[in-house]
Amino acid sequence: MRTWHRWVPGVVMVLSVGSAAIQAAQTPHGSSDQAPGHRAGHQPTSDSGEFSRCVVAGTTSPESVKIGLEVLQNAGSAADAAIATSIAQIVHAGGAWNSFAGIFMMLYYDAQSGQTHSLNAGYNTVLAEDDSLSIPVAGTPSGRATLVPGFMAGVGAAHARFGRLPLADLIRPSVDIAEGGLVITPIFEAVIAMRVDVLRRRDQTWRIFSDSHGRPLRAGDLFRQEDLARTLRAVSTDGVRAMYVGDWAESLVEAVGSEGGHLSLEDLRRYEVIWSDPVRTTYRGHEVAAIGLPELGGVQLAEALNLCEAMMPGRAVDPSSPRDLFSLMQIARFGYLPSAMVPTVTAEEPAVDGHAQAVGRAAFCPRRRAGKEHASRHVERFAKEDWERTLTLELGRPNEVPSPDASGHSDAVVAVDSLGNIAVVVHSSNNNLWGSTGIFVGGVSIPDSANFQQQRALLTGPGRRLPNASNPAMAFRDGRPILACGAIGSGLNEATLQNMINVLDLGLDPAASLRRPAFLTPDWSTLMANRPGRNAQQVTDGDFPADLLDQVRAMGQPVIELSPTEAIGSHGYWAGVWFGPDRRMRAGVSTLISVPGAVAGE
Repeated sequence: MRTWHRWVPGVVMVLSVGSAAIQAAQTPHGSSDQAPGHRAGHQPTSDSGEFSRCVVAGTTSPESVKIGLEVLQNAGSAADAAIATSIAQIVHAGGAWNSFAGIFMMLYYDAQSGQTHSLNAGYNTVLAEDDSLSIPVAGTPSGRATLVPGFMAGVGAAHARFGRLPLADLIRPSVDIAEGGLVITPIFEAVIAMRVDVLRRRDQTWRIFSDSHGRPLRAGDLFRQEDLARTLRAVSTDGVRAMYVGDWAESLVEAVGSEGGHLSLEDLRRYEVIWSDPVRTTYRGHEVAAIGLPELGGVQLAEALNLCEAMMPGRAVDPSSPRDLFSLMQIARFGYLPSAMVPTVTAEEPAVDGHAQAVGRAAFCPRRRAGKEHASRHVERFAKEDWERTLTLELGRPNEVPSPDASGHSDAVVAVDSLGNIAVVVHSSNNNLWGSTGIFVGGVSIPDSANFQQQRALLTGPGRRLPNASNPAMAFRDGRPILACGAIGSGLNEATLQNMINVLDLGLDPAASLRRPAFLTPDWSTLMANRPGRNAQQVTDGDFPADLLDQVRAMGQPVIELSPTEAIGSHGYWAGVWFGPDRRMRAGVSTLISVPGAVAGE
């Protein structure tokens, strides 16, 4: 008898469903430890564990994490486990917030050589798209918002270099799940109802999400993805290039073209992953490696850690101190602006695009941002109340508000095998649930991720890798791994910075770190309204002590306290593994109670 797997919702589902569905879905999972002041049922929670041989941590889908652990138990590598987990997460999500036509980023530590490698399989912009600013925004269906996918190319490249088991073995569990079906939960029923207009747009899509009478799938129904199973089986047989040349690729181009898009077979044929050196810095005796260029998350993390050293020299950061918390809030916001506004055509210098401030922007090219000298040059600016508006002028984008670098439409996986190899993977569709077009090709959801990145696509240019801000990262001491982590959600940069501070400065393990208060994403209203002063920092009501926030406000930093439900969309969700000197590993993941992640190992 085939076992039916329960469908486990992911972060994006809860962001979009609303408070009623969130409240209905609150079932405790994993660790019940809470920071003081948190309100049960709404706050982020965590799962954690201690292991000595191998471990997998994932921000969603315990079933997928279990598949990754089984790969490790069958002598698979860390890369194998991360790949198998990621593929299963997409199947469990029904392609809602991640996709086989999305992106795949990996940081990999090879224990035998002691080398760390960065793999970028992000989106390429479309060759024939020469007017990206006119791409319709989210909510307006348009094939022009579809970018060149990287996920499967990333899987193939990671497996070719670091895989140990056959790729077919890593895909097979997900084929079984897609064919056997997932039992629809009340939350998934609510999400289908909420997105029914998108899912009904195309007959091929609606057949996936409706029953034999043409009604939307409901709680208790069996959600089968038979077209997807066939596509994954073809990849198992023919390799990942089956999604870049051949029948599936032709069907993708046809479907996107039918919605007005310019994606071509040439775009798919020429797609290549980027292997690069990780972005590196040092932090209080640790060596830090993060995802390499042209991705910007590693640069933003290195920049932030360097600023922490420059602003708080010679000592550990203490986020419970008003002065240090004030400084961390400035540092976390600083990286958003150059990441959004400086072109990254090359790693060395930004393109000159006619702005009078081009020289000023050259000071913010990615390689310079990751350096210690850059931090020392800019540390004094935070004393000025109007520093954010001033910085936008220097960058040639006066009063422009940064677009989100990444949404909650993602998953993060950290895997460690018995030989000490480490894989950190972040994969995403980076769009609204099933996008605005609702295109499915061979059971694969097709994202429309350019519908909020028009400016960034313009700065990147046609046919190039579109930078984002995912930030898989690792920290080492004397060449030995100390921490491996990845984050998702709108607040992924804030989550990564604060948790790394907790681990590297305060000596906490991931579970203890995740129990501490953490601030969320900024509120950019001040910049948007062209008002003087600092933009507000958002926090969850009751997370920080009231007197601590009052002291931060007295220093000139506005703070907005959101209810736990209001705060959901501003969180970052983090997965981390800490390595002790005795080879004991402590792992932790943060998530919402209604959207469980998991850790598993032995």
